[in-house]
Amino acid sequence: MLPSITEMMFPIFWGFAIVGIGLLIGINHRKWAAAAEILLAAAFIGWMIYKNGFLDSLLLISLLSTSYFSLFLAGIGYRKYRELKEELGRIEAEEWIVSRNAARIWTDILISLAVFLGAILFLIYGPEASPLKVFLLFGLIAAGAELGKRVIVFVTLRIYFSEENNMLFIVSRLDCRELPLYALKEYREEEAADILRLHPLLTLFTSNSDFTTSLGQVQRLGSANETIYLNIADTDRLKEMISCYPECQTGKEAAAVLPLYHWKNLKRLAGKLYYAVTVKGISAYTSIILILYFLEANSWAIAASAFLYWLINLYLSDRVLKIAMDAKEIENAEIRQMAERIFAKAGIPGVKVYETDSPQYNGLATGMNIGRGMVTITTATLSLPPSSIESILAHEAIHVKKRDVLWSQIWRIAYFLMLALCAWLLLDRVPDITEYPVPFFIGVWLLMMFLPIYQSFISQWMEVRADQLGAQLLEGGYSQMAGGLADLAERQDHEVNQSAEYRAAKDEKRRVISSLERDKLIWRLIEFQFMPHPPMYWRVQTLKNSSSPKGMIKRWAADRMRESFTR
Repeated sequence: MLPSITEMMFPIFWGFAIVGIGLLIGINHRKWAAAAEILLAAAFIGWMIYKNGFLDSLLLISLLSTSYFSLFLAGIGYRKYRELKEELGRIEAEEWIVSRNAARIWTDILISLAVFLGAILFLIYGPEASPLKVFLLFGLIAAGAELGKRVIVFVTLRIYFSEENNMLFIVSRLDCRELPLYALKEYREEEAADILRLHPLLTLFTSNSDFTTSLGQVQRLGSANETIYLNIADTDRLKEMISCYPECQTGKEAAAVLPLYHWKNLKRLAGKLYYAVTVKGISAYTSIILILYFLEANSWAIAASAFLYWLINLYLSDRVLKIAMDAKEIENAEIRQMAERIFAKAGIPGVKVYETDSPQYNGLATGMNIGRGMVTITTATLSLPPSSIESILAHEAIHVKKRDVLWSQIWRIAYFLMLALCAWLLLDRVPDITEYPVPFFIGVWLLMMFLPIYQSFISQWMEVRADQLGAQLLEGGYSQMAGGLADLAERQDHEVNQSAEYRAAKDEKRRVISSLERDKLIWRLIEFQFMPHPPMYWRVQTLKNSSSPKGMIKRWAADRMRESFTR
């Protein structure tokens, strides 16, 4: 029997409270803060086990730890905040006033509530014993922590500039940046805040850092691996300072930003909301289940309806994702000709290539079949050498040709159908599973651990195949594909490391990313067994040593185990 919603909410709030108490104590005594958090968590866990027993407390302990770590990760920037406050007290820095309007943060809150409304209603009115409620709670914990962080950033944001150091300081209690002006790649002004681009639930394939505090004019700063949005009241001083650095692009005209309710914006608004409630908030699914539950439909009808809706989403995926990414067809004639040549070789001449405005270096294939497939690459990726762009296009072309988007979903459904069959057989033979609590607990946790490994195996198999077959579409063959992936990895590593330098506290131990080098055993284990892509060092080295895709899947499967468990 599952705990009630009230019983499950208690450890969630307690997890949030432990983080808050730790932050308060840590203002003056960091070591005491860690000790207090451990003591409070241990006391609460002990009390739950004493009250409910060990097995009945496991779910509540999981909720406690999830809420704790969600808020802890959301507040990890607090150390940088304290560091910058001390630094600003030592140097001469002028504060730049930001435009602040409560309508801006209320817009974010209302959009988040709208996206998760179906999930919230299901928690309140859905079947009391539904396991789906547990799944929804875990998702809402993470979303609630991020929304709380956004509110605190809005309230506490201050911006300072040090002319002596030519440094821009973006300071809030939970998220900070220390940006040298020479590192800025782009500066643009937009006439208003584009909510449909800024809200994290409405976007995909972007890395926007939203520090906006008003719906009015926005300053857009292109930095390492992210695009920063601000509302500085007086921009003349900022433009004057940036003009000293000609390498920062300033001439590009920003697209017009239409209000949410403008008739020309309705299709974009509808597409992004559909994406948010279906993919990120899953409110659409929970709403369907809740309506059918009130209509007293049987479980087979509910399952069939949810499956039918999933098929509809899969069919519409290319259109929905194109809107979510704000993707548009590439205008660069050279890239278009390159893509047409690669796609023709792959036997998918009707596929189009799109670009999405993002500082991340990456590419993406979408669409449930060849006729509805599309390849999207980021604006940052377009800055790579042409041979590297061609390699990325060839890799993504194989994903489209092999219908990898469709098959990845089919393999995922197959896994859940297998789980449903196992549950049905188990309940048929063991009417009361509470008589076997230990085997049941072990079985559930093994299945939970196996899911990401299973998904990683399927995804990595497709990635290796795309590398190998994609290389055959290139004039430079395997060496060109290896070089293209190496260029991509080097740029990604540089951007990620530089971004961490601007946002992390100086006394934090940061792991320098170098994905072309063979890493420590623990990181290789995580990448090979849990990540969607094999480690880049392995992909590049394998391509350099390849001349044919024959036997490559077997080699990958063997290396996957060897590299995961041997030094």
